[in-house]
Amino acid sequence: DRTLVANFAEIPVAVFRNVSGLVTVSESGKTTALDRRTRKFTSASKVTITNKSAETIEVPMHVIVTGLNAGVTMPEASGKTPSGNYYYDVQGKLGIATLAPGESAILPIKFVYPQTLRISYRLEFWGMAIEIAS
Repeated sequence: DRTLVANFAEIPVAVFRNVSGLVTVSESGKTTALDRRTRKFTSASKVTITNKSAETIEVPMHVIVTGLNAGVTMPEASGKTPSGNYYYDVQGKLGIATLAPGESAILPIKFVYPQTLRISYRLEFWGMAIEIAS
């Protein structure tokens, strides 16, 4: 009688995912100006992302703007997600490939919108981070 025993170990795998729980995201330095010709506001601010975890987050790293009102554009964004949210590619904008534990990155963002509109949004941070595959 032969018995085969297989031992499977958990394998750490880096996966592109929402890693907002691994970082703190704050916004500062907000400025707003009205273009009287177009009657649109341009708001700019700086987003600081700090890795509060023990894991290094790797590229691709994206700041994704969710819940944004219709009529708002982000002319300096890297593009849009398949679901239509604007995103900023951190490596493309800042030239960094990793965000080590305790490290921070500051990303400028900009919104353009009609003066009759009040904007609201949320920021998510996505990147390559370890997940345990079993």
